[in-house]
Amino acid sequence: MEKEILYTTDEVAEILKVTPLTIRRLVGNGKLRACKVGRVLRFRLTDINTYLDNGIIEVSRSKSNAKLSKAEMFKQLAGKWAGSKDELESIKQAIKSSKSEAEF
Repeated sequence: MEKEILYTTDEVAEILKVTPLTIRRLVGNGKLRACKVGRVLRFRLTDINTYLDNGIIEVSRSKSNAKLSKAEMFKQLAGKWAGSKDELESIKQAIKSSKSEAEF
């Protein structure tokens, strides 16, 4: 029987380029499987790969998922603004200036 390599929380965090706290949260949420050996967590490579396979997201090119331009962000902010009229006017001016920048 071949011995399976078990990874520590720190090693998995390094592999996935996240913090050890994030790894512990993923385990707590049931998104990443772990084995408890004594008082510490250990991870099998197959469980790490399963987590990665389940985390694949299909990227859509639809406008709803597209990154907002500066002007669109300002418009959304201005629509929800609860501050003074002067502040709202400054946001509107920023929208106009960002539109003129986009024309270049």
